[in-house]
Amino acid sequence: MTSESVAMFQDAANRAKQFRRRPTDDELLQLYALYKQAVVGKCNVPKPGMFAFKERAKHSAWEALGAMPSEEARRRYIVYVNQLVQRYG
Repeated sequence: MTSESVAMFQDAANRAKQFRRRPTDDELLQLYALYKQAVVGKCNVPKPGMFAFKERAKHSAWEALGAMPSEEARRRYIVYVNQLVQRYG
């Protein structure tokens, strides 16, 4: 990964914390999943307990990305953040 792509990813991560309005839950789950895939890689944690609803949703979103390469996840994360910035400021 080039230093330029690292900077773009970090910039996108910072901008994702500064929306003027809150994205939908589904959009936030997609952001979470792409971020985790980009930083950690394939989902490598056990599925949370049955009553941990938020954690299970996050786990499922991340797990759904399967074996997507981290570089692809970073690219998609940057594009997705740019789309959300246009929608939510």
